[in-house]
Amino acid sequence: MMTFARGLESKIVPVGTLSTFLAQTPKMPYIQCRGGDRTFHIHSNSKTMRKIEKQMNQAIADSINWQSGNTSVQFDEQDNVSRVYLHGNHIATVSDDCVQLFDGGWQSVTTKSRLNAICDANAIAGEGVFQKDHVWYVRQYNNSTQSFEVVPFYSGLNLGESALPLAA
Repeated sequence: MMTFARGLESKIVPVGTLSTFLAQTPKMPYIQCRGGDRTFHIHSNSKTMRKIEKQMNQAIADSINWQSGNTSVQFDEQDNVSRVYLHGNHIATVSDDCVQLFDGGWQSVTTKSRLNAICDANAIAGEGVFQKDHVWYVRQYNNSTQSFEVVPFYSGLNLGESALPLAA
């Protein structure tokens, strides 16, 4: 028998029949949150973080400059923040107590993946970016109500205890 990633074994099917084994959608953990009268299911990215995103988060944690492929981290010693860029576009600023999110002008799958990786490592557990009907939203923790709320995404949105003084 062949072994695939994640330890899945191949299924033997007779010639002429269609196998759905590899086409099945893997079960993904999700977080359910309610925003007004709508319920959203947010898939967790923590188990599917890409190697480049792990390296990006390590550079942020180590407060160093780093670049690989289309993603870079620039640490600003004066402001003590790390700025993250995707294809040269600013997508996040991370400080000790705040994460500021941007879309860099591109609301792409890759941008959202990088932002969620940053949130997984640097924001409150459960905060992140998701898409519903082609519109981006953020699941954000509200300190005053001590609960999560869904808000529309906008560039410059802050997650964390304090707002960053720098806009870009």
